[in-house]
Amino acid sequence: MITLFLLAELLDITTTLVNLHIPGVYEANPFMAGLPVWVWITVKLSVTVIICVLMKRLDFGKKAWIIPALASIPPLWNLGLFLCVVT
Repeated sequence: MITLFLLAELLDITTTLVNLHIPGVYEANPFMAGLPVWVWITVKLSVTVIICVLMKRLDFGKKAWIIPALASIPPLWNLGLFLCVVT
């Protein structure tokens, strides 16, 4: 599950960076909007590492799928936005 979570976070960073280069597209997260890219990538990677450590140390049992599933929502949203704007 940690691998799926890391993949979702990597896709989120990648799709966000791609979309931010499209005119008129902006960061919708009010905590990250307006920050330099290197700052929000640092924050994102730090939080990702903390969550991975927690996932490793805590036993989520059968509910472990929830974390990667929730983490996959932003990159899917970004991909949908990209497809709507580009096409």
